[in-house]
Amino acid sequence: MGQSREVTTDENVARIRELLQEYPRITLLQMAYILNILNERVHHILHNYSNARHICIKWVHHLLSADQMATRVKICRENLKIFENGGNHFIYRLLWVIEDEEIPKLAKREVHVKKIIYAIFFRSTSIVKIFKLGNGYKVTTDWYVKKWLSKVFESINEDRPKSGLTGIIMYHDNAKSHKTLVTTRYLDDNGVQLLTRPPYSPDLSPANFWLFKNLKKHLRGTVFNSKIDIDNAFESFWET
Repeated sequence: MGQSREVTTDENVARIRELLQEYPRITLLQMAYILNILNERVHHILHNYSNARHICIKWVHHLLSADQMATRVKICRENLKIFENGGNHFIYRLLWVIEDEEIPKLAKREVHVKKIIYAIFFRSTSIVKIFKLGNGYKVTTDWYVKKWLSKVFESINEDRPKSGLTGIIMYHDNAKSHKTLVTTRYLDDNGVQLLTRPPYSPDLSPANFWLFKNLKKHLRGTVFNSKIDIDNAFESFWET
């Protein structure tokens, strides 16, 4: 108790405020070490003399400009209007695509961790097609249209022999290969409508609300011994 009265001084209060201003991420333990006082006394000063609060910084992918925020609202309102006019039928017509990099835990880590990219095309009723891109490959326009979209559309035509691609609405992100003239023309030639997506808006990705959420649950806590094990784990998830 003797130290409690001695260390709660104007000098220590001022010093703690200076440390907080100079080093916002400083820890309670570090401040106690610098001032040579007990952790409990630092905590007492922080909450009773400095009005300090511990807060968490929210991390965002991109700070939107005023124009980007206005565009985001405009596109969202337009898409909501399409949904309201089409009702539940609108959801069944949507074809989503997501390209994601997965780095599952391997039992033996390599010096350079290789990324495995999966491109997943899915509808509200099921997964349409999954493609795996090997390490070192990039998703070019030619690759996206000829190797992926052509096979996806072929699969949809087989699943819908009467209607085919009629009424299908495509929803993909703003990657370069998705926005080229070749890609947009290919979609137009096949009669596939493109639903606009706001820029820098990963929080609006449908994959985050269904696909990734369930995939993470499926893979959580698993350690893989080989890439074959990773592929098998993914395939078992798709089958469910």
